[in-house]
Amino acid sequence: ELFCCKADAHIHTMNRFFESIPTVTRTYLLLAGLTTAVVSLDLASPYSLYFNPAAVVAKNEWWRLVTTFRYFDTFSLNWFFHMHFLTLYWSSLERNQFDGKTGDFVFMIMFGAALLLGLGTLLGVPFLSFSLVFMVVYVWSRRHSFQHIQLFWFQFRAPWLSWVLMGFSVMLGGSPTIDLLGIFCGHIYYVLRDVWPLYLCKSHETTF
Repeated sequence: ELFCCKADAHIHTMNRFFESIPTVTRTYLLLAGLTTAVVSLDLASPYSLYFNPAAVVAKNEWWRLVTTFRYFDTFSLNWFFHMHFLTLYWSSLERNQFDGKTGDFVFMIMFGAALLLGLGTLLGVPFLSFSLVFMVVYVWSRRHSFQHIQLFWFQFRAPWLSWVLMGFSVMLGGSPTIDLLGIFCGHIYYVLRDVWPLYLCKSHETTF
């Protein structure tokens, strides 16, 4: 009975934690977890999920435009590494900077996804999920540029976060190209959304 009570308490705690994650982040996290579980149970093959522009156009396999962002490889240390930072930084961005602006948050993700699909076509990248996570983490780091972060034994300011995470990702077997794609797309969004409007505003004030 004591064991059952403890189990119920743990389940309740996990449910409360999951429900505390903002809607968009929670939905993406759930879809990523389900996709990984389906592949791990051999109910689907990664070959039917990866981004293949030729198959999308010639065979009308349009689902590949979505599944390339949902599959994060099988359950592994690298998988949990990315899920942790997805939950942490996506949630923070959605809960704070995009509070009450769910549509804007979704637009940012779709903007990044569209850029990544274009780059993925040029570079032949089969799965773009890791890149999308890095894209949003980069935006978070730029919008918290003065915040100090403690990660393991390292302390640094937020703008270095993406580069530090890329280093850990490479150590866990990831490709730096994948992470650099996310950083590149995140920087484009950041410049267009946060930097360029300020520049135009200052130029307008100077002119008039």
